[in-house]
Amino acid sequence: MKRPSLFRPLYIAYRILFRSRSRGKRLLSLLLTGTLACGIFALILILSIMNGLQYGYIDAIVEVSSYHMRIGNVCLSEEQAEQIRALPNVVSLIPFRETQTVAIGKNGRFFGYLLRAVPENWKETDPGMAEQLTEVRGRLSFGRPNAVFVSRAVALNMGLLIGDELQLISLSAPEFSLLKPPVQAFTVAGIYETAFREIDELLILTESESLSSGFSLNPEIYGIKLKNRFADEQTAAALAEIVPPEARIESWRDFHRSFFSALRIEKFAMSFLLSLAAAVVVLNLYFMIKRLVFEKQKEIAVFKAMGISPREIRLSFLFIGILMGAVAVFFGVSLGLLATVRFSELILFAESLFFSLPGGFVPDFRFFYDLPIRIDFSEVAAIAGLSLAATAAASGAATARVTAVKPCEVMRYE
Repeated sequence: MKRPSLFRPLYIAYRILFRSRSRGKRLLSLLLTGTLACGIFALILILSIMNGLQYGYIDAIVEVSSYHMRIGNVCLSEEQAEQIRALPNVVSLIPFRETQTVAIGKNGRFFGYLLRAVPENWKETDPGMAEQLTEVRGRLSFGRPNAVFVSRAVALNMGLLIGDELQLISLSAPEFSLLKPPVQAFTVAGIYETAFREIDELLILTESESLSSGFSLNPEIYGIKLKNRFADEQTAAALAEIVPPEARIESWRDFHRSFFSALRIEKFAMSFLLSLAAAVVVLNLYFMIKRLVFEKQKEIAVFKAMGISPREIRLSFLFIGILMGAVAVFFGVSLGLLATVRFSELILFAESLFFSLPGGFVPDFRFFYDLPIRIDFSEVAAIAGLSLAATAAASGAATARVTAVKPCEVMRYE
């Protein structure tokens, strides 16, 4: 029975890797494999943490602050609103109004905020925003007249508690130009918190019907939530056919553009730095395979004299590099995903470890307790695939010398 074509390369690789008398070679192989696994582990864990932080910021911005899309400078008819809601990528259409306002604190100090008036059923029409607002105190429900929701940052800044009165001054009213701006008293019904501090320090929410006639707001704006926010350009083209030409259509990409760019650059820089460490390991693997080929010239000459082709001998050394890369990828990805899923338990273990050490120095781990983590499996697959490809390429390049080994020359000098 004819043996498979890969049998001899695999057997030669097994003999070189596992039957070698040199413990130093085996130790170096284990060290390179472990180092590459640690690099993959660190890359997956750090990128998952960065994804959690970045997507938390982005979700808070697009769900609470900017919406996925906005339509302004127009008053939509009921027919136009229904046509927009019927678009395949549109989840909801939420009318709201905003204005710059000044809040009067208990100590008489003035604070500037952004007041947004939303419909009473805002939780039903905008579940994405309701998910991003975490209740800290009270209830985020307009169950009382003149109710407002403030963030924890606003409450701490002004010393507000649930049920306290909050006086707001409208800066958009015509009376403001006469230095007689209208003032309306509201009641704090709920305190919320988001993942983006800039929103917490700025936004106050109230119900549209709670505003008095003298409390003027800017013209109505329509916020749109999409099923796929990355398909905003196609949705904008469809909206342009429904709304009048003077309407202003804006996408979430137009808001906080510099902040999104900074997040993208930060993630790229961190990935690049961590990839450099993995590249160094792959380079060391290249030199290890190259040195192994040089030291095994006698065995290579014997293999050639026995009729084994140079291609099969190159494959044997290539399998060594691929095996080391595969083992490193398996353990690196497995440990990286495990540490990501069990990150809170890992932090508690590290904290208990520091407590057990003599000296009394314990770092502050409180920041890591609620650290958001999001695993992007496409990135994990890319890391695993690139690591395997890099180790295979390094091993293949290191075996080029195999074809230059001539059995007659090696036997003559031996």
